[in-house]
Amino acid sequence: MEIIKGNRINECLYQRNMTRAELIELTEIDPSFMAKIINGKKNNMNITTAVKISKALGFPVEVVFIF
Repeated sequence: MEIIKGNRINECLYQRNMTRAELIELTEIDPSFMAKIINGKKNNMNITTAVKISKALGFPVEVVFIF
């Protein structure tokens, strides 16, 4: 499992004019888990979760996450 060193979720949300609530609804990820991801407190998620978030944001995973 590759460690995620950071993310650009907030920047992507801003560019898409999307709220965190909308992202949570699209991905069906638990809100507290999503908050940990966005705040950089969860950096060992599986690639499936990273891809799900990236697809919902409409950006490649390499743009959203820093590996």
